[in-house]
Amino acid sequence: MAKEYNISTERTEQLMKEYARMGTRLRMLRFETRCTANSNERNEHRESFANSTPDDGKVMLIKMVSDNCTRRAAEMDRLEYTISILNEAIECLEDRHRKTIKALYVNGLTYESAGRALHASKSTVNRWRKEALEIMTGLL
Repeated sequence: MAKEYNISTERTEQLMKEYARMGTRLRMLRFETRCTANSNERNEHRESFANSTPDDGKVMLIKMVSDNCTRRAAEMDRLEYTISILNEAIECLEDRHRKTIKALYVNGLTYESAGRALHASKSTVNRWRKEALEIMTGLL
C-alpha cells in the first residue's frame, strides 16, 4: 500500500522558493565530490601515505573523508529527487503558469518584471502564481 503525503500550498511555495538554492547546492556538492575524488587519487599515489601507520591519524582522516562523502552523496540524492519531482510538476502546468513559476522562482524576477516579460499585469502574475501553486500542490 502506497503511503500518501499531504502537502499544503504554503509548503509548495516554500519548496519553490528553495528551488534555485537547491540547484546551487547540488552543483556545489558535485564540485566538492570531484575535488575530493581528485585529492584521494593524488593521495593514493603518494608512497608516504601508503606506508603510514594507523597511529599517525591518517586512518582517522580517511574515515572522515569517507563519512563526508557518504553524507554528501545522501544529500545529493535527496536534492536530485526533490528537484526532479518539482521539475515534473512544473512541466505539467499550462504554459502561462509554467512561465510564471519559472520567472518568479527560477529566474528570481519581481512581479513587475515577470509581468513585463509575460505581457501581463502584476496582479495577473500574482493570480497565475497562486493558481500554479495550487495545481502543483495537487500534483505533489
